[in-house]
Amino acid sequence: MRSRGSIAAACCIVALAAVPAAFGVDRGKDRPPATLTEDFQAIWMTEWSACWTSSMKRISNALHIPVKSGMTPQQAASKLSKRAVKFLYETTPELKAGADGCRNGILWRYYHQPG
Repeated sequence: MRSRGSIAAACCIVALAAVPAAFGVDRGKDRPPATLTEDFQAIWMTEWSACWTSSMKRISNALHIPVKSGMTPQQAASKLSKRAVKFLYETTPELKAGADGCRNGILWRYYHQPG
């Protein structure tokens, strides 16, 4: 009985791990979400532009935030973007829009910039 439960659990874990792969990898976007207001789109694009201009390594060094070898680019971009905009905006929605724009800028450069 115990081995059947272990096999079923292992199958579930494998199936759940395959779900993100089925939807593709988040490689960043170069346009703000249409659901944002014009002001929040401006924040998103401002941070996208700022974060797109530097490599992930340069941003990591500037912010003194280590990107560990086991982190995915998506995890690293999320961590760096939250820190990059931490003191720039006063409200939570502004922080979220700014961090999302920065995260997308980092990922866009990482996946689309040659070299």
